[in-house]
Amino acid sequence: MPDPHRASAWTGSAAKAQARAKAERQRRARQAGRVLNPAADAARETARRADLNRLYFSGKHKRHTVNLQALVNPHGQLVWISDGLPGSVQDLHAARTHGVIDMCERAELTLLCDLGYTGSDSPRVLTGYKRPKTRTLAPAYRDANRALASIRARCEHGFAPFKHWRILHRHRSCPRKTGTIAKAIHALMTRPG
Repeated sequence: MPDPHRASAWTGSAAKAQARAKAERQRRARQAGRVLNPAADAARETARRADLNRLYFSGKHKRHTVNLQALVNPHGQLVWISDGLPGSVQDLHAARTHGVIDMCERAELTLLCDLGYTGSDSPRVLTGYKRPKTRTLAPAYRDANRALASIRARCEHGFAPFKHWRILHRHRSCPRKTGTIAKAIHALMTRPG
């Protein structure tokens, strides 16, 4: 068994495990004929390096971050985690970069997302309604947002244990390695037994 204190020991097996899990999910989806709709979310993990440039600086969070995208199934299980992108990348652009939206269109799945994904021209991306700056949101739109939030709550609950891993917050290596570390954590979280 690899040393659990070294994330690099898990990266090779994590990639293989994710490839096997993806093939198994695709096989089950073909057998079932239909797949439940996934939910997408993003995590901003702090990048702790003194030599970071503006690319990793998130203007929203006012610190250097790495953008990780994740898909969670309706049962609250984390099924996929992306490679890390710089913190300056917006969530919708990150989803397009990783091909999440194209994959959902090909599989005819509706992707349940938060307001960070607003602006997608795909009918397969379902987001809530933003409140206009000068007015309040109409009651029907508030009810729709509430319904979407109640469905997405499992997504947030499925993603929460992933965010509690200390190595994501404490590592001082290159921010480009954050995605590899995230995939290793995902493999540890989804391993049987």
